[in-house]
Amino acid sequence: MSKSATRQVSKPSKRKSRKKVLSRRGSSAQESPQKLMVSISGLRGIVGESLVPEVVVKYANAFAMFTGRKKIVIGRDGRYHGAMLAEILAGTLAANGCDVMDIGICPAELR
Repeated sequence: MSKSATRQVSKPSKRKSRKKVLSRRGSSAQESPQKLMVSISGLRGIVGESLVPEVVVKYANAFAMFTGRKKIVIGRDGRYHGAMLAEILAGTLAANGCDVMDIGICPAELR
């Protein structure tokens, strides 16, 4: 067998193994559940997966108790699911006795 024939045979086998590695990486990322990230600045998650209405209600109830049921201002970004989350948040806070003001879409803090 010539050198060029050996190269042609070895290249496809490397490609196949690389494709397997890439497909495993892709499937593991899709199969792993997305986790809710909780930090001092709020909650981050994927709406419908880790960030569901039940989670918003849970944290809104706790926040209402933490603030002493005072006046709370809600602002959000322009993503399409923001209005839904703001409605759930406002309703839960109001049900807990908070005075809620929803200012709608507003700019985020710049750092």
